[in-house]
Amino acid sequence: MPATSTAARGFVPLLERLDESEADDLEPMIASALIIEDDDIVAAVLERFLWELGYRAIERASSRVSALKAARLRPPDLVVADVWLGGEGPEGIGAAYAINTIEYSAVVFVTATPEVFAGDRRAVVLDKADLTLDALRRAIGTAKRSWSVH
Repeated sequence: MPATSTAARGFVPLLERLDESEADDLEPMIASALIIEDDDIVAAVLERFLWELGYRAIERASSRVSALKAARLRPPDLVVADVWLGGEGPEGIGAAYAINTIEYSAVVFVTATPEVFAGDRRAVVLDKADLTLDALRRAIGTAKRSWSVH
């Protein structure tokens, strides 16, 4: 009988130990994300949450113009956008939709004004008041399903 190391005998592949929803959480290990947010504190929280969810290529932009430039340089798999950027109006919506049109990125809006999206059934919206790691995880899952079909 061939000798087997202790590590090999106790080895159970990671994906066999995870249920399907947990395995999906491993997918973005090399995925990129773009945060479009003009509030540095909210942007830092989002960046930390995305890091904890496995995103490693995370860019930040605080305006529509900087978001579009960042997306051209590194097309994101995911866009997390605020609606109102520096009092310029709902520029975050235009930036996120423009990036999605070109790059087919999944989009999650994190905003204090979710009512802006009344009637828009495709938008995945997370109220800033409800922003938690688990809420963002669920929103990203919904966005991936929602935005994957064009």
